Order: sequence, then C-alpha cells, then structure tokens
Amino acid sequence: MVRMKTQTPTKVGLELELLVTDKDGKVVNKADEILKHPSNNGALVKESTYGVVEAVSKPFGTLPELEKDFRSDLLTLENIANSLGLIAVPISELSPERSLVRRTGSPRYQLNINVLGEEKANMSNSVLGTHIHVDKQSDVISQYNLMQSMDPMFVLLSTSPYLMGKNTLNDCRVNVYRNEIFENFPLQGQLIDYAKDMNHIEQLNETRHSQWIERTGKKDMAKEFYHLDDTCWGPIRIRENTVEVRSADANTLSNIMAMAALFKGVNDYVFKKGRGVRIQEEKESYGMNESDIIIPSYSNLKQMETEGIRYGLKSGNIRDYLSHLINIANDGLDESERKYLNPFKDMIRTQENIANVLHHYSRELGAVKGELLRPEYANQMTSRMGQIYQKDLYNAAAN
Repeated sequence: MVRMKTQTPTKVGLELELLVTDKDGKVVNKADEILKHPSNNGALVKESTYGVVEAVSKPFGTLPELEKDFRSDLLTLENIANSLGLIAVPISELSPERSLVRRTGSPRYQLNINVLGEEKANMSNSVLGTHIHVDKQSDVISQYNLMQSMDPMFVLLSTSPYLMGKNTLNDCRVNVYRNEIFENFPLQGQLIDYAKDMNHIEQLNETRHSQWIERTGKKDMAKEFYHLDDTCWGPIRIRENTVEVRSADANTLSNIMAMAALFKGVNDYVFKKGRGVRIQEEKESYGMNESDIIIPSYSNLKQMETEGIRYGLKSGNIRDYLSHLINIANDGLDESERKYLNPFKDMIRTQENIANVLHHYSRELGAVKGELLRPEYANQMTSRMGQIYQKDLYNAAAN
C-alpha cells in the first residue's frame, strides 16, 4: 500500500554537548563562565555538571541553513572559550581523575543516585553525546520505528574509546548507557523493541515512569521532578513536535551534519515518496520492495548493537547496513545536500571512526597502564580531540 506523501520540508535540529577544559586538556568546571558571557545568544545552555556546555541549534528545513547557523553558534562558543583561556571539546570524560562536578540545587540529581547508585550516576554525567530532532510525520509510529532501525549509525559517530579511564571498546555512549548505567533498567535506557502503535508508546511511558518513581524511594518528591518523558534515557523518544534520537557520541560538526543528512535523507525518502515501513520477518532480508522499506528486526538490531560496540566499522555486517542507509539517504536528499554524507562514506571506506583514531593515539602515547588510561595521557587525548574538532570547524567555516 502506498502511503500519503509528505510535501512540507522536514526540519531538523541538533544538540551537541562539549567538555570544558583548560589549554592542557584537563577538565575544568567553568561552564558557567561561558554561559554567562555576553556573547552567548541563548544557543549555549547548561548541562548537568559545571564542566559541560550544550549547544542547541534552531530547526531548519535545509541542511545548508542548519550548518550555517549551527556553525556560527559553535564559532561563538570557540571565541568565548578562547577569551577565557578555555577549550570546548566534544568528547566524554576520558580521565580516571573524574574532575566533573555535578550541579547543585536540584533534588532530581540525588534522586537519580537513589535509583542508579553514585557510581553509575557519575558515569551518566561523564558521557557526552549528540542529539538530533526530526519533525514528526503524520504516521509517527512508522517514523519512530524507521528512526529506531537506524540505531547502528552510532558506530559512525563513535569518538570516545575510554570513559573515566576505562576501555569502552569502540563505542562509549551506547556501551556504557545500555550495558552498564541502565543494565537493570531496559525501559529507561536500553534499545527496546519496535512500537506497535501510539497506545503502546503511551503505556511504555507510563510504565517506565512509574518504575523509576518507585525506585527513588521518595515517590511524592519524585513526582514533582519527573514528567512522563523525563525517565527515558534510551536511544529514541517521541517529543511534542519531533522524534528525538540520542545514540551518538559528541562529535565534530562535519560528522553531526552527516548524521543530520542521514536521518533527513532516509526520512524524506520514505515519507516524501509515500513508502510504507515494514519490520523484517524471519529469514527475510532488510531492504526495499516496490511499496515498502523493510527495516531490520529487533533481534537483528541487537546483534548489530553488539557488533558495533565490539568491532565498530571493522564489522562487515555493520558496514553493509550503514552503506544501505547512506544510499537511501542519498536518494532522499536534494542534490545540494548530498555532500553532507561524504564523511560517512569516507569512514565506510577506511573502516575507521574517531574512536579508532584516538585509540591508535593512546597506543602511540603508551597511555594505558594495567587496565586504566593514565590521567596525563587522558588529557593529551582530550586535547587531540579538541584539535580534530577545531580543524574541522574552521575548515567548514572557510568553505
């Protein structure tokens, strides 16, 4: 069955978390100095610790508009940080020193500790990521499932092979969130099965919310601080006007624009062409037929999650699937937007993401002693990521 086609431009918005460091790559808890700077036009907002800032873009219907505006915000952040002798780096906290200080004054942070324990709550504050918002389509459940089926794209956005001194294999955010922080809370933080309908989503929201409230041990207080969608830290959720995906590590502008191109392109290929979304059945391959896009089964996604964490782009299965998504996105984008997919095409070709690059660098430095990344080398690696990020940002500004 051919679905009704979407005619209006799909708007996309981005959120990027950045670590605040000194010139030597050491985390400093001076985010508020950046946030209160008169040059901050409101695009830079606070996060859960004093050592992290978040840059939030406006939504745009074309990728060139999004890139231009978000690049301007990130360059403003660069200028503010430089004026204060600071550096903003899109990477998780690598050092075992655990320098990040949690914000004070909100009981919600203590309630999180009540549920997760202090160690896992600290880990959650140390993982920095990138979120993308895509305009909701009229068939939001098909869109939700389509966006979820793209989960393995986290491999392309992996930047942090360590967290707080510990090796997290090829991916930090997905591995730590799903297999450690929310190990015992699948509804709250893991990749769960596809949605059946809107009622299914609403029931999930209510169940995860009530589970979390109960585990805080302070139900009456917790109800004041957690709304229904506040207890979903998983890879995807439906917001008021968008579908939000947040599986990706913090990253360079070129790479997060590639992510925006991937989601916008796949979304528009399906909904502007009026295709249906169907979940892969047993012994069936993902792909497309005349009317539908066939997305991988949940069990297939979980297999790719495991392979992506362990092997990254060295997995042929992962590369094949990501190449499939890139090809769909390419067909769904306007010609002027297809260039934004190039960083992902290069990664598929080289079989390396930034996490691989930084892991190689850690080995060159001799940075690991026993099982832990040594603090002084963690700072050097953070600085190296800062250099990669800045080079990309200023190159983009020059083009």
